[in-house]
Amino acid sequence: MQRRNFLKLSVAGASALLTPSFLEAYDYPIYDGPLWIFVHAVGGWDPTMICNPQPEINNLDWTKTAKRAGNIDYLAQDRENNTVMDDFFQNHHEEMLIINGVNAQTNSHTDRYFVSGQLEAGYPTFGSVLSDVYRKESPMGHILSGNAYRYSAGLGSSVGVRNGRDMIDLIFTRSPGHKTPTYTQSINDRLDRAKRARQERLLNKKHSKAVQADLHEYIQSHKSSERLQDVVDQLPKGDTSGSLAVGKTHLGIAGYASNQMTIAINTAHSGVGGFDQHGAMDSDHPKSIIAYFEFVQDIIDDAKAMEVWDDTVLVLFSEMGRTAEYNSIAGKDHWPVTSTILMGPRVQGNKVIGGTTKQLEPTKLNPETLELDEEGEEITFADLNELFRRYSKIEESSAAKKYKLESKRFNLERFFKV
Repeated sequence: MQRRNFLKLSVAGASALLTPSFLEAYDYPIYDGPLWIFVHAVGGWDPTMICNPQPEINNLDWTKTAKRAGNIDYLAQDRENNTVMDDFFQNHHEEMLIINGVNAQTNSHTDRYFVSGQLEAGYPTFGSVLSDVYRKESPMGHILSGNAYRYSAGLGSSVGVRNGRDMIDLIFTRSPGHKTPTYTQSINDRLDRAKRARQERLLNKKHSKAVQADLHEYIQSHKSSERLQDVVDQLPKGDTSGSLAVGKTHLGIAGYASNQMTIAINTAHSGVGGFDQHGAMDSDHPKSIIAYFEFVQDIIDDAKAMEVWDDTVLVLFSEMGRTAEYNSIAGKDHWPVTSTILMGPRVQGNKVIGGTTKQLEPTKLNPETLELDEEGEEITFADLNELFRRYSKIEESSAAKKYKLESKRFNLERFFKV
């Protein structure tokens, strides 16, 4: 079932199906924004081996000649008949916007600036602001990775669960589907009826205002928990993956499909060797690139299988880049200029904006035309976060105004479909 059709049914029927009759149903604000999936290349990738070809600064033969998919130049390794990069760019370039020469303004290993739009600590993540507007009453408005910057400033509601199986076991501890089921379904049904009868008796009694408030909060939490069955129902069958990244992505896609999350997922891509190669750059970095884009392709396949790909925006990023020069041990060190890739059916792709010099200094752009302009501005992570807020229609929210971003408001929204 397509997500839009699912939402038409769920708005009308989910509360009646999942909420005790004596409880007031809660309808979430309508969110017609995308499913945001942030895929972090941890350690600092080298865009000159991916989407910002600079043949004069790399040693490997395959980095000397860029390939082309539509209007996008990219690099593809020609080793052991590996076609991952060719397949990826040739199949998806129409839905890809490449932004080269992004000034990360730091050489530090933190994704804080990218996921919040603020270099210093103390700002909430984009997902926190988004869920505060659209899913404040949901028990799981967005996902924060355990390895990532996860400050929410008390906004929205976040969940940090390793995978879908863990979520089922955490929420439905009495379910026959639990890895250690306690009761049969018939006993569960009797327990649920008894619980609801007790809640109804409590509601019908007279209480002080303080007790009434506590009782309401208690019952609301149980009501929200019951709604999470929708999320579980959307998970791929047999989802027992122990992978942090895969599990969180499955959970987020299911949350979006079930209308429980808005959602923004920060999936820290670990377990593939990382990108922080200060030595042996030419042998190790290409392996990490291949593993990363294989993982991204898996996300696309999962989103298609769960019928939410049409509403998905993938944000492929790294917290920084690598230097133009090799160091004394054949590695490349930290460099504050990188590239970001936005992709998905909502993106009007086949486009590259921005760039770098041969020394990997960022080029300046006119914020309105996005053309090269020596008197223009450099794109930063704050500018990208402002774009995410604007496209999600939350820039005028109280949370966004409280945590205002210093952005030059580049005209990037024109590359997104309504």
